[in-house]
Amino acid sequence: MPKNSYSLKLSNWSPPPEQIEDIIPVKLSIENQIKLNCIVNEDIFLEYPWAYIRREKLFDMAAEVGLDFYKSKIEGYKPEWMLIGYASAELASTHFVVCLTESARDLIVSRNHKIKKNIDNKVLRMMEKFQSLADKKIIKPENVKCTDLSEPLFEIEINLRTSNLGKPRQLSSRKCEDTRDGCIELLLPPNLAFGNVPMKLITKSLQTTQQSISKEIQTYLGYPKNKWTNYDLFPPEETGEVDEPSVKQLAAREESSPTGHSETVTASEEKISSKQHQKDVTDEQVVMQRESLKRFFQTYLDETTDCVRYNSEINMHSDDIENLATIMQPECAHETAEMINYFIIEKCFLVDLSIVNGKVISDVAWHPNRPGSIAISYVRRSTVDLIDLCGDQPQVNYEEELRLGDNQACILVWSICDPLKPKLVLENCREIQVLSFCPSRDSVIVAGSTTGQVILWDLKKALDLTEENGNIARIQPEALSDPNNSHQCAIRGIHWLPSSCRLESTGKFSKIPDNMSMQFMTASEDGTVAFWDLLWQPDMQTPKSLINIVSAKMSLTDDLDRLDNIFHPHYRLILPPNNKEASYLMMIVDLCPASEDAYSHIQSDTGDPGCNDFARRLWLGTVQGEIVLISWRGQEIDEISQENTEVVTRSGFMHDGPIIRILRSSHLPDVLLTIGGSIFAIWKDNFLRRPLLWRKRKSMLTSCRWSDKPGVFLVTRSDGELETWDICRKTREPVHVQTTSGTLVAGVYVLEGGLVGACDYNGGFRVFDQLLLNDNLDYCARIEWFRKFIDREADRKREFYRWQDDYLKCDKTAVARKEARVAEETKRRHEEAREKFLKEQQEQARLKAERRAMRIPKSKETILKNKNIERMQSILLEKKGFSPKKLDEKKSPIVKQQEEKMIRMIKAREKVANQDGYFEQALVVEFPGATAGYTHGHEPIKSTADVVFELMSISKDEQSYSEVRGWALTMLDNAEMPKFEWDRVMAEARRRRDTLRNMSLL
Repeated sequence: MPKNSYSLKLSNWSPPPEQIEDIIPVKLSIENQIKLNCIVNEDIFLEYPWAYIRREKLFDMAAEVGLDFYKSKIEGYKPEWMLIGYASAELASTHFVVCLTESARDLIVSRNHKIKKNIDNKVLRMMEKFQSLADKKIIKPENVKCTDLSEPLFEIEINLRTSNLGKPRQLSSRKCEDTRDGCIELLLPPNLAFGNVPMKLITKSLQTTQQSISKEIQTYLGYPKNKWTNYDLFPPEETGEVDEPSVKQLAAREESSPTGHSETVTASEEKISSKQHQKDVTDEQVVMQRESLKRFFQTYLDETTDCVRYNSEINMHSDDIENLATIMQPECAHETAEMINYFIIEKCFLVDLSIVNGKVISDVAWHPNRPGSIAISYVRRSTVDLIDLCGDQPQVNYEEELRLGDNQACILVWSICDPLKPKLVLENCREIQVLSFCPSRDSVIVAGSTTGQVILWDLKKALDLTEENGNIARIQPEALSDPNNSHQCAIRGIHWLPSSCRLESTGKFSKIPDNMSMQFMTASEDGTVAFWDLLWQPDMQTPKSLINIVSAKMSLTDDLDRLDNIFHPHYRLILPPNNKEASYLMMIVDLCPASEDAYSHIQSDTGDPGCNDFARRLWLGTVQGEIVLISWRGQEIDEISQENTEVVTRSGFMHDGPIIRILRSSHLPDVLLTIGGSIFAIWKDNFLRRPLLWRKRKSMLTSCRWSDKPGVFLVTRSDGELETWDICRKTREPVHVQTTSGTLVAGVYVLEGGLVGACDYNGGFRVFDQLLLNDNLDYCARIEWFRKFIDREADRKREFYRWQDDYLKCDKTAVARKEARVAEETKRRHEEAREKFLKEQQEQARLKAERRAMRIPKSKETILKNKNIERMQSILLEKKGFSPKKLDEKKSPIVKQQEEKMIRMIKAREKVANQDGYFEQALVVEFPGATAGYTHGHEPIKSTADVVFELMSISKDEQSYSEVRGWALTMLDNAEMPKFEWDRVMAEARRRRDTLRNMSLL
């Protein structure tokens, strides 16, 4: 109980100014208010300055807010919630009071209840029972006597005719409704104007009554709503249940007052309101409502469940698109994306015009142990598919380049410290598509050519000698792979296996304790993936002669010369086609192996068939624009050279072109980045049904790379722009765009330390420093946010597709369409099988007839006639002096011309039959974005380079055909035609007829 006497002011909600026992003043800063959930003007207001806070939080923050002396009282406070009040008349202040005991809390609660009751009595006058002050006996009219004449009398006005005066009158009462003029209408003066106060009608729930604006949103509320509160749009979330009974009785339930502030309702008032409600609603109405509700749920249970699930995921009364666009940054971000500054500053430019004239960069490889050294491969512009993606590039005369002899491909080794000239020149007559340094032996460079061969160089001490002498050294390749056992098409990707594991010739992985493995895999356009081993030694049992045995023994060294022209893959994987009936192979554009975690957990293969399944997985990017996840089993004992892979899953056709890059993030091993056409996408390696994030750009994309910062990657475009994407800041647009070239950028490469390299179309390589200013996000915070983003998006996609699959299984329309497609496919297969069977029967009948005709014996006359014809031919040739061989040689051009004509006619018929396919291929070249809908259910789209080469070959064939046609027409015009006389022919015929007739008569 309070020590000092006080008088409670029932007209003020603020804490009493008198000192009350166990009500302690305290100062709370803004940070402390946020921690205790008692923020001024958000949780506590001047209109009602009281709120409940958790006892545990106040106990933990006792030292911080200056309540160390009262820590024992706070600990002895049994209920979970403590009452706190705002002790200031200002809008923003730090003065508060805290009730440390239950008695003090009950005193304040009862005080607030009295204040509320007093206000209610002033605002709402309740109807009370009439109390009579006189006697309640009924007084009869005949007993009423007017004893006091001083009381006022009723005045009655009676209108009579003069003829009725003096006559007896009979009066009776009547109602005013029964007469025409029984009511009098009271009207105010016409010049009196009322001062009405209009209220604003708001058609949308808003915090303030601002000026209305026409705006498009997802949904429209069909009924107007008046809202006159000034605070939260949504009810506060319940943070816990109150276990104290007294607090439940006094402050458990809240109701909205006319001023918009929450107040406590006692249990007695709650009982009164419940009794009144029970009187209004009878028992019969309750039963009827229950029955109608039960019938409604029985009829519309499925639809109601779907609506509830849908509304729980989507807010129908808000603009989701705008909310996503203006959503706040994550909690770990202390600055907004506009405050982050990205700068890309050019450091050096690597180009040698005497060597790279008319060439373009195909691939770049950083030295693993020398960050300043870099190897760059140069090829002709016609061999790079990315060049053809941009239609406004200048035309190149390839025949002139071949005539000048300036087409030899090469690899230049540069140093960023000395960018004026290259250090080494690696010569080779074959064009290099990809190259890579060996991680465990950094002096070895492995390159993949357009012919499908693997080329090896060993630099050894060449770099050190070049730095000492200052001269440019030219190095020839140490070894080339066997062309018969290599890839059949260009190699598109090279990836090294970890040095701690090895792939055996059986297709199984094994651990190596000394980390001496030097194996790598290559992906080619021929639809195969090959595994190579630099430690491979020739088989001593294969050579038979003594010379071969001696040469094989001499080649058992660590030098790469031993592999020249005999190096071949020890294991090969073949990618099956998308359609089982198709005879073509899938063209692989890029390859992504399993993560390092999968290889680090490799165990020596045992009898368990599922051992090392994650390591035996590859993600492939195809020309058709899909990601294919493949796996293989291998053999237990038998050694095999190749194996058909099993397709685990395929992605959707999200890209509008071939997937030219597929990269795995170094920060999150299960995240993939792909580009194809004008679209880039982020995937999760175990969920390829739909990308987690994808964006379409205005121009075609040429390359992409993950940055050394989590969640940051670089994308290059065909118009020369370099985009920097930071999904921790923005997901709708790049955070930085910079022009690095006037034409397309062929590739981008990232080195640890913030160095970024971009390949120019003219053969130059630009090195930039990527700077990120005003970024207070540390490395761990970025990784944590990136992981949460990936997991959230993946869970959301899975949940949606799970719901979609369940819906399509039960939807009658979808099931009917699926059954119709299955029936149509079955009918088509039956027709194809029937046509195939009929063709086979016709072919068998033809062969049977030919064999039957050959078995018929020829007559002697026929045999004699054939022999005479052969003898006559030989005699005529001898008399004329002709040789059959020379005649065949002279006749061969005409025969060849006829064959070519037949081939051209066949090609023309095929073109006419496949005119739709050629039209789609032309769209791919001219309008890549217009072919997004043609990828489903059609033949695979060829690469841009193949289409261009095919068009070039067609133009050459047409040119040669026109030349031969002109030559033939000239010969026909100048040839001497024999003179034909009809009379002579008829006379000769009559003479022969007469001769035969005479012979028959004889």
